[in-house]
Amino acid sequence: MNVLIKNAKVLQESSSYHGDRLDIMIDNGRISAIDTNISKSADHVIQSDDSYISSGWVDIGCHSGQPGNEQRETLTSLSQAAAKGGYTHLFISPDTKPVIDSRMQVEYIHQFQTGTAVQLHTLGALSNGMLGKDLSEILDMADAGCSVFTDTNRSEQHTSLLQRGLEYAKSYDLNILQSPYDASLAIDGHMHEGKQSTMLGLPGIPSISEYQALSKLIDLQAYTESKLIAHLISCKESVALLKNAKSNSDKISCSVAFQNLVHIDEELHFFDNNYKVFPPLRTNQDREQLRNALIAGTIDILCSNHTPLEEEKKKLEFPYADFGMIGLEACFSKTLEALGEENLEVIIRAISQHPRRIMGIAQAKIEVGAVADLTIFDPSQRWTYLKSNSLSKNNPYFGQELNGRVIATILENQININ
Repeated sequence: MNVLIKNAKVLQESSSYHGDRLDIMIDNGRISAIDTNISKSADHVIQSDDSYISSGWVDIGCHSGQPGNEQRETLTSLSQAAAKGGYTHLFISPDTKPVIDSRMQVEYIHQFQTGTAVQLHTLGALSNGMLGKDLSEILDMADAGCSVFTDTNRSEQHTSLLQRGLEYAKSYDLNILQSPYDASLAIDGHMHEGKQSTMLGLPGIPSISEYQALSKLIDLQAYTESKLIAHLISCKESVALLKNAKSNSDKISCSVAFQNLVHIDEELHFFDNNYKVFPPLRTNQDREQLRNALIAGTIDILCSNHTPLEEEKKKLEFPYADFGMIGLEACFSKTLEALGEENLEVIIRAISQHPRRIMGIAQAKIEVGAVADLTIFDPSQRWTYLKSNSLSKNNPYFGQELNGRVIATILENQININ
């Protein structure tokens, strides 16, 4: 199979072609030519009025239904949604059924064939069953190709286990990913605690439940000198903590969900359950600080926080609905809308170069002879979000016209054209 990409602007700072608008030829999964006007015939010709090309995008913590909740999402539908959103690499959260806490579960994900230009990776559970009591089979999972371990936000109260996990990770050059959250400070909370939650009469999730837990995480990282990813921060206090911590250590990185860059708690005024996400939507001040931190580089990674849920979990009265929104297909467009095309390179770094470096994925090169691992997109092309490739439909964007369309993804000999 060969593919010709016409008149695409290269967005990859490490490439000698960065900033140039060129034709790119791919033969049998490798870039065979890069020039100003390639006229060779091809099986697929990809062209758009304002096309760009970057190394393939990476999502570091999406949720899958399979195994255990295939009615929400299968690995195939998850990969199809990812391809539509521009991703070539996905890290699967370990909160499946059964939990990804053993070599067998890691191998199951890594060996699964989805028929799409998307490679699946795993986040291994830090503790057995994600129960926060005993460390999981970390070395066995690492031997199977898993290098990042997490209990998401489930075992924050088990400080000693988290410390042991960080020490273990340091010994074997592994990475610990943790969402900072102290549930004891947000009992029965449904949204950000503030003026809006008071007006709606809903119990809140205060910012202190995040930044107090983050402060503890940072202290543990400093004590163990391990690699740590503070996952899905959402408040301005967390930004300040991380800015200071990162000035003292190059082993700390962090991520943000696009929902927290786009929306605020006031959008819950009409009790739309699609906006009930975790971490919760916070204030406009928090959103502005998160945006500034991403642009400044304090926040490293942009995440879709893709959380598929069946209708029975969402079409309920607000207090009874589960947290979560599907996001793989809309993440790029909504973030571009929020930050503007002037920050396009910031966005691409946060969904490509930075997650590759932090998660240990080889940096895909846009050079002759390199393996093709590419996302082609048009930031000025508008499209209407009519349907999803996900099996779940829990998001508020259906029917909206969005800006910034993914045209195609290519991973070696596999191609997806949207």
